[in-house]
Amino acid sequence: MKVLVMGLRQGLCRALEQRSLDYILWSPKPVKSTLKASCIIEGPFAKDEEEFNKTLEKYNLNKEDITHVIAGSEEPVVYSSLIRKWLKIKRNPHSLILKCTDKLTMKKYLSEKGIKMTPFVDIKKCASREELIDQLGLPLVIKARNSSGGRGVEFLEDISESYFNQLKKEARRLDLYCEGAIKGSEGSIESFIQDHEITFTNITQYYVIGHCNLIPAPYDEDLRNKLLSLNRSVISSLNIKWGMTHLEYYVTEDGILFGEVALRPPGGHIMDCMDLSYGEKFWDYFLSIELHEKVSKSFSLKEYSAAFIFHPGDGKVKKIEGEQRVKKLESIHKWRFKLKAGDRVSKREGVGNDTGYALLKNADPDKLIDQIDQIREELIIEFE
Repeated sequence: MKVLVMGLRQGLCRALEQRSLDYILWSPKPVKSTLKASCIIEGPFAKDEEEFNKTLEKYNLNKEDITHVIAGSEEPVVYSSLIRKWLKIKRNPHSLILKCTDKLTMKKYLSEKGIKMTPFVDIKKCASREELIDQLGLPLVIKARNSSGGRGVEFLEDISESYFNQLKKEARRLDLYCEGAIKGSEGSIESFIQDHEITFTNITQYYVIGHCNLIPAPYDEDLRNKLLSLNRSVISSLNIKWGMTHLEYYVTEDGILFGEVALRPPGGHIMDCMDLSYGEKFWDYFLSIELHEKVSKSFSLKEYSAAFIFHPGDGKVKKIEGEQRVKKLESIHKWRFKLKAGDRVSKREGVGNDTGYALLKNADPDKLIDQIDQIREELIIEFE
């Protein structure tokens, strides 16, 4: 067995290493971590079969040896699907992969299946600013079709005729579409699927959008059941046979709305928090799903957990107060804070950009939330 890992995810690589499995890592960025991969390919992912074969030749790799291809993050999902096709190994249909990566295709397909979501439009097909506003109302959101984590998102309280025309011209080049703004809380649902059956599901609450995730979401049974129903409907509509899904939802005054779905593991340290909450090694569980090994279906909640992701904004840090105090809170499990006075912080492009993170856990969800709020109030980062 030889596994080709597309994109660096430390948890996935460590799971392979703990099993002493042979793997190749393909990363578009330089790899600084100490890993035990038999080969590390650094460079852009192959866009066609000829380029793929040339890359393997360059690194003295035999394509016949590769038995599995696993995408651990967003960017390599489509490339991984193509490589599985070229290698003639087990894969989900490429049409499904596109439905789970291209948001406009995804929303068109699922809306036709009756999945409730906010209105959306292909801006290229709007004749005027007035038509766009008639369909979506104001405010509205501009999004990139093939991006996640808040990258490529622009919120507009209004849109001028000139900016509408500019967006329409750039929509094809930048893969843009528009949707109506949503007022409500957000979260995600993580599911593992094997042989058309959901083997495990977790519901996450985005307690502070882009900064703090609660696992599992401390919702009442009624809301939880409604979210699980939405999740099952989406997975069934897409006819997903195996893999891991990461579905984002909104809870609004008008009910629950579908946001988007990805066929890959989540970011935001959600996998780490799931380990803490359920006492299971979920990167290893994901690996078992990808290797088509039978998995357990029974997990019990041990504790509530949270990931607090630090990014205070951009600028030069003048001083930091409260770190020594909040890092000693009862719920703190892990503290990784990178900032110090004098550091320059770049503008945040997406939730994957951070200046550190903390993992918290507590059997009492109210106490956990209280201590998250304490970090928000007492960790003060002042800019020049």
